[in-house]
Amino acid sequence: MSDGAQRGPDGKWLPGSSASPATQWKPGKSANPGGRYKLKKELIALARESVPDAFAVARQILLNEEAPNRDRLDAGKFLTAYGLGAPPKAIDEETAQRVDEMGALSVEELRALARQSLADDASKAESDADDDDSDGTEH
Repeated sequence: MSDGAQRGPDGKWLPGSSASPATQWKPGKSANPGGRYKLKKELIALARESVPDAFAVARQILLNEEAPNRDRLDAGKFLTAYGLGAPPKAIDEETAQRVDEMGALSVEELRALARQSLADDASKAESDADDDDSDGTEH
């Protein structure tokens, strides 16, 4: 192999080397300058155009008394889940009380609470990272 110097003993490319220097990734340059493929936008547009048809088919299944009950139930779930959105989640009394208490706070008090929560999350993340680093394994 003529490029043996660019490969490790296992045959894999060494960091910073490739089959052709012209295809190497260059620092500061995007590895994907074209961005995401354009097909995704086309698929999203197609899906949006198809929504009325999907709802019409689901409604036909739901109203068809000869369709299996399982299919009719699935159609009803589809229509309600995507037509109305998910039902609100029930909250326990403690959470409801905390929400009521927060409603009485001023905007500045809410901001201070949010800052404290973010600081607590950052501190926890840092502590978790320290715990991961001290477990003796290499990452």
